[in-house]
Amino acid sequence: MLLDKIPLARAGVQFWPKNDMELDVYSGKTNDDGHFELKSRTLPFVKAGSYVVLIAKEVKVKDGKPPDETDDLMLLAKPGALKNILPAKYFDRAKPKFIVDVKPGVNELPAFELTQP
Repeated sequence: MLLDKIPLARAGVQFWPKNDMELDVYSGKTNDDGHFELKSRTLPFVKAGSYVVLIAKEVKVKDGKPPDETDDLMLLAKPGALKNILPAKYFDRAKPKFIVDVKPGVNELPAFELTQP
């Protein structure tokens, strides 16, 4: 995943079922190279189907830094503690910028290329 042609680190990635509510929601976080792995609460793999891709990079409002393992999760859960620094269009389920069709077996995902306004 790239933001203005630079790997996007520590961004949250979610795959939501586009139409089939029998599918799970999957999530992951990008590493320093912009790569990510998806997980669900119930399955070790992504089920075949069509998914809306949502991407956000949250930082703490108080200092603009990404949350880390030393932060108090209860404080971060409070409304207004975090803000998404990516354009809202990348986290819009109603008008998604990216839709992915996952097939059975191994899949190669497209390169998600984001831009700042």
